[in-house]
Amino acid sequence: HYEKAINLLMEGLFVEISRQIHRNIDHSQIDTDLYENFRHARIEILSHPERNWNTSSMSMLTNMGTSQFYSYYKKFFGSSPKSELLDVRLEKAKYLLKTESTSIADVAIESGFNNLSHFTRYFKKAFGNSPAAYRDNITKYQEQS
Repeated sequence: HYEKAINLLMEGLFVEISRQIHRNIDHSQIDTDLYENFRHARIEILSHPERNWNTSSMSMLTNMGTSQFYSYYKKFFGSSPKSELLDVRLEKAKYLLKTESTSIADVAIESGFNNLSHFTRYFKKAFGNSPAAYRDNITKYQEQS
């Protein structure tokens, strides 16, 4: 059952990413080339959450200044790139905690967090438990099954 559960979790993650990428927007009022440029940048950013993304590196993907980049990004996708990146990093961390037996610090790094205390704080805020408690709960559930 463990492998099936992992596969279902991964499928759910990919479906959610796909939904976010293909969110309905009003294409009649935007430049389609500009939108495509941003769509590709978004895919690059969200496909590699472990990279050390910052405002400058994200905006360079579209050859725009940071302020203009953030403005268009929010217009096209309804949220900021940092917010979406944080969500994807946390989902990746959650997946790694369920499937990998690596340390919490390694999970944080593989998910794109360079600071363990920041990772723990964001994780707890998003999921209600610390990463260690979350992993313990998953382990107890798997042992019961």
